[in-house]
Amino acid sequence: MAQPAPTTITFEDPEYQACTHISQQWAISYDTKNWALLSTILLPELHIDYTSVMGPSDYFPSMSAADYVAMMSNPSTLGHPLVGTQHFLSFPTFTRTSPDTITGLYQVRAHHVRFSSDAQGGSDGKGGVKGYAKGWGRKVLAVATGHSVIQHFYTRTEEGWKLSGLRPEVGFDQGDLKGLFAVREEGEVVKTA
Repeated sequence: MAQPAPTTITFEDPEYQACTHISQQWAISYDTKNWALLSTILLPELHIDYTSVMGPSDYFPSMSAADYVAMMSNPSTLGHPLVGTQHFLSFPTFTRTSPDTITGLYQVRAHHVRFSSDAQGGSDGKGGVKGYAKGWGRKVLAVATGHSVIQHFYTRTEEGWKLSGLRPEVGFDQGDLKGLFAVREEGEVVKTA
């Protein structure tokens, strides 16, 4: 009689390394705007649930990988050339939900900054930078940080493990993420739905 697959994944399991690598590539692709990298870790069809982040219109029970990459790389979202992000993933746990599927749970801190395009640096007169992004020489127009947990769903394929979906659950936000994406160059914020 075959033994059932264990429900938890340990650090020693090759699946642990594969799944954490996929999630790391997911975060790196967002933060570097490397959409080609993002497309390499995805199944052709995904389950995307961004309702906790952006609202009920951002629930997609079945979305093609191409549509997901297009959505995330759109200039009205993370693809905006003046929006910088850093997605910190930590404390992963994994549950095997079937022999070929795993659910990972991470804590995530998603920091978003909307810079101006003026490229003007400025000093606070004390050796520091005031009102500008350090090292980039751009004024910061808006900041929003989400403090969340995120589920990543993984499926084993003939090519190895792939990301088959995600679902963040926001604990709390600092700043207005929708507003950050709606900031106009002059600093004017456009109301979002």
